[in-house]
Amino acid sequence: MIADPHAVADRWEVPRLRALAALTRAVTVAPWTLTAADHAAAGAAGLDDDAVLHAIMLAAYFGH
Repeated sequence: MIADPHAVADRWEVPRLRALAALTRAVTVAPWTLTAADHAAAGAAGLDDDAVLHAIMLAAYFGH
């Protein structure tokens, strides 16, 4: 068993995957906390708007 399942996202070595995991975790756990800063951080990690939208839609769909 993983002691802190939320920490798994923080251990990815690839910044793009780390940003995807953090974004989908936020959408699943507390979507009301998402801000423009989250979008900017995802963009800085190499995610374009389509990838951000896709990640949010999939996380919301499967979290529902």
